[in-house]
Amino acid sequence: MTVDNDTIKNMEKYDFDVTDSDDKTIDLTKINDEPKDTQYDLRIKNHIVQDQMTGQEVVNSVNDLFAA
Repeated sequence: MTVDNDTIKNMEKYDFDVTDSDDKTIDLTKINDEPKDTQYDLRIKNHIVQDQMTGQEVVNSVNDLFAA
């Protein structure tokens, strides 16, 4: 379960980010280090697009939407 740096740059270019339940931005290169039961929100300009996602769902969505 990985997201490469080019994908993250594309994501940031369009003001998307991923936050945890405390609204803290997650470093997607280290998402595997997060507890497995953590829930994430995909956001654009601080507005939730999709909430309560698992780590795998975040990785799949980000890769599908922003991979070069």
